[in-house]
Amino acid sequence: MRILHTVASLSPDTGGPARSVPGLASAAAKAGAEVHLWAPEIPEKIEEPAGVTLHRGDFPNIEIDLLHDHGVWLPNNHRMAQWARSKKIPRIVSPRGMLEPWAINHNKWKKKIAWWIYQRRDLKSTTAFHATAESEAAQFRKLGLDQESFVIPNGIDFSEFEGDFIKEKAVVFLSRIHPKKGLLMWVDVWKR
Repeated sequence: MRILHTVASLSPDTGGPARSVPGLASAAAKAGAEVHLWAPEIPEKIEEPAGVTLHRGDFPNIEIDLLHDHGVWLPNNHRMAQWARSKKIPRIVSPRGMLEPWAINHNKWKKKIAWWIYQRRDLKSTTAFHATAESEAAQFRKLGLDQESFVIPNGIDFSEFEGDFIKEKAVVFLSRIHPKKGLLMWVDVWKR
């Protein structure tokens, strides 16, 4: 199977997908798929994911069997939806939390307009959804998106933390600092 993963950016300062999408792509390659990864923004100094062909610059002209698009709302995601429909290529969408109420309410009016102009149609035309938590999959259904959803949490490569990395009790927080991530709750738990 030939899979193309698309994401807005692989720049580490854009958040979790810049790390989790290459990891997911590598896992698919390890399972035997031919995997490509394209993002409009890829830093020059980035490690190419194992087993994955990384495409920089213009959209790659390659033959694929499946498109896995990460994110919603962005012009790039809309372009991917249009392209997949025109080529009749199955498309999986990983909203990456961007359909959660807190995200929808951020720039709410822009998103309402986008929803009625293109986003609803783009999401209704997807083959399936990839959620990283049951609560995210439930939100798809609340929005009337009844396609099949697969709940697959982001994987973590613990090899970076092997050896004498930690000598005392410690916490590793692998996320951006945002109220949605619950960091303050963990600080309270740590104090106990």
